[in-house]
Amino acid sequence: MERPTVECLKEHVECYDDFTDEEKRQVAQSSFLLDIKKGDTVLTSDSPCFGVMFIITGRLRTFLISDDGREVDLFYVDPGEVSVLTASCLIKAITFEVHVTADEDSTAILIPTSTFGKIQHENLRIENFVYRAANERFSDVMWTMQQMLFLPVQQRVAIYLHDECVRTGSCEIQTTHKQIAQALGTAREVVTRILRIMQQKHIISISRGSITVTDKKELQRETQ
Repeated sequence: MERPTVECLKEHVECYDDFTDEEKRQVAQSSFLLDIKKGDTVLTSDSPCFGVMFIITGRLRTFLISDDGREVDLFYVDPGEVSVLTASCLIKAITFEVHVTADEDSTAILIPTSTFGKIQHENLRIENFVYRAANERFSDVMWTMQQMLFLPVQQRVAIYLHDECVRTGSCEIQTTHKQIAQALGTAREVVTRILRIMQQKHIISISRGSITVTDKKELQRETQ
């Protein structure tokens, strides 16, 4: 597999400057670039603890699967961010099982657990980085749970559409009713009903595989 250059590591590995010179050499020798196709599975409950991933392009989706097969999104990992749960064995307090897939074609730098775990054990700054990253993701999970427990589904759908507009910089969102339902942990029929109401209010227009926001101000009101 292709090795990332030193320049690539400096640019995309957030904690690179916290490595010692010897640790930088170890990372350069053991890490590699990983290309992941949209829909590919990155992590399941049966996956080995294979390493820490720093996202260069694309997006990873982290979610739970219930016993009856229902999926609930926890958070997404975007370019410039790190996926520490792919090396969850580095964080002994994590006991729940998550799944990670590529939400888009993605490229990441993977530093294997055998390298990163040794460095973390010896370098307090890297250990702090791992726990800080895990705490940030825990905050994301808590926000998701708060939305599920305390916000009406209509409001959560509006928040989802608003956030996607901001993230992509476009009023046209490439998504399906099923994907929104998975992201919000609800039934597709519920999402379809809400989207139809929003379309009747002329807030959005719906086409196959995409939703276009036609009234941003009104969508903003729906999020509150």
